[in-house]
Amino acid sequence: MFAKVSDWLLSWFSRGPRIDTYRPRERMIYTYHDGQKYVRADPLVLYKRVMDVGPELSVDVKVATSISSRAPVALTSVVGRVREIFNVKTLADGGLTDVEVLVLLDHFMLYCDALEKKTPPSATTATGTSPTYESSSAGSPGTTSSPASGSTEDVPSSAAPASSRSEPG
Repeated sequence: MFAKVSDWLLSWFSRGPRIDTYRPRERMIYTYHDGQKYVRADPLVLYKRVMDVGPELSVDVKVATSISSRAPVALTSVVGRVREIFNVKTLADGGLTDVEVLVLLDHFMLYCDALEKKTPPSATTATGTSPTYESSSAGSPGTTSSPASGSTEDVPSSAAPASSRSEPG
């Protein structure tokens, strides 16, 4: 009886990680400066805002970085869209310069890439459960059993890829 009580008391003071606790330093909050103050934002909300204007933003970025005569107009559009995404004012209103706004978008996208690499896969992610399809013709090469299109599994191809190097041997 004393052993159970002492174990229970020691568990309260142990430094080992508890599975059912969440540490504040594990929170994934994106922080940026808007020209006047630091803003803490949910990265998923910001990412959704980026994706909402993603196609238009992508086209504008391509045009803005080209030698087209419309490049200055496209650059203005990119800066405007990014200001809307992050709710950042112009420098005249106490916000950021156009260059700082573009750097903010670059920084956020790098943050998202790092977050994606750091975050472990979800427990709900399907692994290896994609259906397989059998060929109806027995003599057809390369159609034995393969996962559905879009699978991320490493499945060897039935056809050997063309190689420019010769195999040693």
